[in-house]
Amino acid sequence: MNPEKSIIAAVPPIESANIALKKLDADNKAKIKAKDYELVRIREQIINYINQKDAEYKQKIADQVSKAYNYALGKGDVSVSGLEEYLTKCREAKEFTLYNFTYDILPIKLVYVSNKEFLILWNEIAINIREGALYVEDYHLALKNQFEFYNIAIKNKEAALKLQKENADKAAADLAAETAAKETAAKLAAISVTHTTPAVVTAEIKGLKKSWDVEVSDDKESAIKIIAAFVGNIQLCEEKLRVKSWLNLSVQQMASALAAVKKNDEAFECGVKFKLVEKL
Repeated sequence: MNPEKSIIAAVPPIESANIALKKLDADNKAKIKAKDYELVRIREQIINYINQKDAEYKQKIADQVSKAYNYALGKGDVSVSGLEEYLTKCREAKEFTLYNFTYDILPIKLVYVSNKEFLILWNEIAINIREGALYVEDYHLALKNQFEFYNIAIKNKEAALKLQKENADKAAADLAAETAAKETAAKLAAISVTHTTPAVVTAEIKGLKKSWDVEVSDDKESAIKIIAAFVGNIQLCEEKLRVKSWLNLSVQQMASALAAVKKNDEAFECGVKFKLVEKL
């Protein structure tokens, strides 16, 4: 029995197992990072959905109040004595009950986040959703405020309608600006929250060393491609060379220089094929 041969024979399987473990750890860390990013994205989407829905309902109320006011002073020709009856009909509009101001759970495609985790996040943020009854109250209050001086407006309809349009346009612009500001705030709020996803591999494992090699074939075509790629990227490759004589520069050295450039910039492409090499 030769113990040295037994030890040497056991080295490749051990090295392969270590590489596999490091890859598992790297994959796990990548998934944790991807999941944290997905949680940030989902949080931002939920907040924006709620803010946008709120703005939509507020604009819906404003549009309806403007429509009611324009009709009263226009085609409706509503008198001061008939105003209360008209407002009662407006308040009872079937499109403005508490059931018309609802929020559905936002449908989001999930990749790393589970349905349970999504619902927990949704319920955490959805606590800020306004109840439908509050929008109905807003609608009734807006009607009251808009028609407060109707007895004066009816005496100068043209001026009243012009003023109402100016106020409505300004309110719509203010609401749009407020919604845009909330989107920015939502992005910052989502980023500021730290999501902690437990790692599967808890032991500290050093990552694999990554490098790149040029896939070289011992033929004329492969050599020409490497030479052309080297010449085309001579400024980048020159920094990676260690040669005493340029006249003795080999194709293999050119390939090594190209691989070194690829290592520094994985987006680097030059017409030759690269292969990723992972080592302990």
